Amino acid sequence: MIVLLVVILVVPGVLFASYRLQRARELRKRKGTDPHNFGGSAVARLSKQQRRWELRRLGYRYADDQIFVHGTGVFTGMVIDTSTDEFATAGETGDTAMLPVGIYQALLGLFDGAEVRCHELVRYRPITTEGWLDQLLANAWHPTRMYTILAGKFADHILHSTPQRMWALIVRLGDCPPPTGTDPYAEVSAAVLGVAEERLTATDLASWTAFAQNLHDVLAPHGAEPLSGGDLLWVIRIPGLGLLPVPDEPVTRRRPWRGGFFELAAGIRGRNAGGGFIQLLQRDPHTGQDRTSYTATLVVADAPPRQVFNARRAWSKKLARLAVPAEISWRYTLIPPKQWKRLADKAVANVEDEAKDRAKAGADPDEAFEARREQAEQIKADNADDDLQPGMVGRLRLTVSAPTPALLARAIKDVKAAMGDVQVEVP
Repeated sequence: MIVLLVVILVVPGVLFASYRLQRARELRKRKGTDPHNFGGSAVARLSKQQRRWELRRLGYRYADDQIFVHGTGVFTGMVIDTSTDEFATAGETGDTAMLPVGIYQALLGLFDGAEVRCHELVRYRPITTEGWLDQLLANAWHPTRMYTILAGKFADHILHSTPQRMWALIVRLGDCPPPTGTDPYAEVSAAVLGVAEERLTATDLASWTAFAQNLHDVLAPHGAEPLSGGDLLWVIRIPGLGLLPVPDEPVTRRRPWRGGFFELAAGIRGRNAGGGFIQLLQRDPHTGQDRTSYTATLVVADAPPRQVFNARRAWSKKLARLAVPAEISWRYTLIPPKQWKRLADKAVANVEDEAKDRAKAGADPDEAFEARREQAEQIKADNADDDLQPGMVGRLRLTVSAPTPALLARAIKDVKAAMGDVQVEVP
């Protein structure tokens, strides 16, 4: 099986933030009420009705083969090589586990002491055989009818076999500059369609394009390749389709994508089915009927304050073995050593103050607090060393999809069992 081992740079615990809080912040940014939202947008010129339409759109404003713009941020993406462990030795498994550590260290060095905001994704991409079959028949010398039928059966078998696992890393490069280009039809189009097209030029994004190229060069020795435009579009589309087939078109190769492209290429149809389930819909182009898929998201509700990595009990490996593999979304911020030490020292001081207050009040023993205090003592001991280590603060989200609600409920139970001590729930 294919293994993805997510390794944390520092032993002290990982803090899981609230997804709902992040969603609220994102909505405030889009509405223009967030004081940190200064990316420059044409949405403010729209009417109330048009702004309401704008909030329903995806936040993508620009994309090419190097970078893409989402909201007020500039991002770049990479696809990281994965490996199998069926015949791997203990040393080879350890090397695989250390691969993310090398990537994290390279990112911290590239950003020169600043925080690095990242998003890792694990998606399962069905294998397509359309191009392979056409190429095979085109290059075969006088293929017989039996050969053509056999090749078609073989292609269909491969199509329904195990999907290919995709490990993507998205890195936020910085804030998007306000657009400098002018388009005489932009305001007219925005008034009619309710879609605010911003004219970001190559000059506006030249510095970020150069930075992204440098980042790709730095991470290339770690098995990372730039995320292509087609892969980016697939990553954007798949959450809104679940188990439904992801269309490959339209994909333009020669021109950058603007906001209107995503408006047409990444539409999502669905409804709330209750119980945390979302029913996703896709119209069959041949019959006109709606095809359905059900999906649900699980977030961390509780986890041990301190976990030691063990390859045999790694939850990522267990998730990959499930009948319905869970897709992983891991958003995190890499924190430089000095800043991490300040944050850790402050957290340790808070725990120590709480311990003194509990002792004065004669409070009853609390297992959860004792676990926090043990973790604080370990952090304090680690920070006493001269060799400071960086830290990571992140939040985990798992997504599972199934053709029916009953199968989805069963898949959720399997995911909860595979996570072991990490308790996950459907919000």
